[in-house]
Amino acid sequence: MKKQGKILIVDDNRNILCALQMLLGSYFEQVLTLPSPVRLLSVLREEKVDVVLLDMNFNTGINT
Repeated sequence: MKKQGKILIVDDNRNILCALQMLLGSYFEQVLTLPSPVRLLSVLREEKVDVVLLDMNFNTGINT
């Protein structure tokens, strides 16, 4: 299977970022990661990203 596309993963849990990068690296040509959504818009302006996987909870211990 030929790897194609670029995925951006945004999560504050570094273990999740690492695990997803290893897993999805087999399927995507490039896997980008961010530990915070602060730079999300600037990265999307700079990079042509095909898929964004975004954690919606960035406050430790709080589930909303």
